[in-house]
Amino acid sequence: MRILFTAQAAFSHVHPLVLPLARSAREAGHDVLVATSPELAPDLDLPAGDVLVLPRSQPLGQVMRRLSAEAADRPRTPDAGPAANGTSPELFARGFVSTIAPTTAEDLLAACGDRPPDLVVREASEFGGHLAAEVLGVPHRVLDIGPMSHASDPVVLAALDVQRARFGLPPLEPGRIWGSGRIGVVPEAFYPPSLRPAGAGYFQVPSPRRPTPLPRTVADLPGDRPLVLAGLGSNAAMVPGIDRILDAIIVALGRLPVSAVVALGADQDPWAWTGARAPNVVLESFVPQQELLSTCDLFITHAGFNGVREAIAAGVPMVALPLFADQPATAARVEEIGLGRVLDPAVVDPETLAVTVARTLRNPAVRCTARAMQRQTLALPPLVDALTAP
Repeated sequence: MRILFTAQAAFSHVHPLVLPLARSAREAGHDVLVATSPELAPDLDLPAGDVLVLPRSQPLGQVMRRLSAEAADRPRTPDAGPAANGTSPELFARGFVSTIAPTTAEDLLAACGDRPPDLVVREASEFGGHLAAEVLGVPHRVLDIGPMSHASDPVVLAALDVQRARFGLPPLEPGRIWGSGRIGVVPEAFYPPSLRPAGAGYFQVPSPRRPTPLPRTVADLPGDRPLVLAGLGSNAAMVPGIDRILDAIIVALGRLPVSAVVALGADQDPWAWTGARAPNVVLESFVPQQELLSTCDLFITHAGFNGVREAIAAGVPMVALPLFADQPATAARVEEIGLGRVLDPAVVDPETLAVTVARTLRNPAVRCTARAMQRQTLALPPLVDALTAP
């Protein structure tokens, strides 16, 4: 089977889930093609023949920052980023559907029109693949990289119908946004009942094929106290006021009887860090999060879905500091089902964070809930099975 994978031009939309599924498909004997931007293509670690470069694809962050600056719903806390505001359905529709999807679809059709794929797998926020698949008349499935996003919001579906009309397609039938199936990568219990469409499947993401060794500074931490990992994602450096939030995290963890690792961000040299430090807190620019989480007792996270998914798979409780996009909604769901607590990064201080971390570490109910969700994850079939599931 020839499978086309499509995703937004952003590391967090391609690498954590789309690439593992594409690689698994290739190992299972399928022909794969991953569509991406000129900027991301060199970093995919795939054979050149498996990569389709879309010439007009723009970096997602660049597009959304421009649209956010033009929008009336700007962050109300410019010193701390969007904080708990999230992205409105209107802004989501304007960026992902009205701005990005048409050119993506046109580029896909130009590249694949003479030899259509047998299946299109798009990540949930990428709608150009939806349009191209519908025009080509091939089945498409949705890899759900953001269960709490606005991907199926009525405002978004209305915007998609406008684009469908441009491509000569009829209005979307009710429930058809997921094509021939939604591919979930966390247990069904994570989804609110209203977001559990008929025919959805739930699958287990494979472990990294080449695990990254831990830094010695992390591996040699003492084993006589809980281990806390804090990381605010690959886009944290772009959030105004992020240094204040990182300072609050470091100071809070420095006051607790824990060992801690704080990932400052890939572009932040820990040796050049001028903010807070603590003797029990190791600062790193990057850590192999999935590998390290399996050894942790608590995760302080921005509630990006991939980090939440990895914490669920590792059975680790969370304290969430959501920054933007669907993170506030994801964090709220984490708290609602008992996997952790949520704090507002716009106003968080070391005292409040230290108390919340200490209480969460001492709470057996949160730990048991996290372990139960981990067991549900381990019972899911492998992700590659989603490609041939009925």
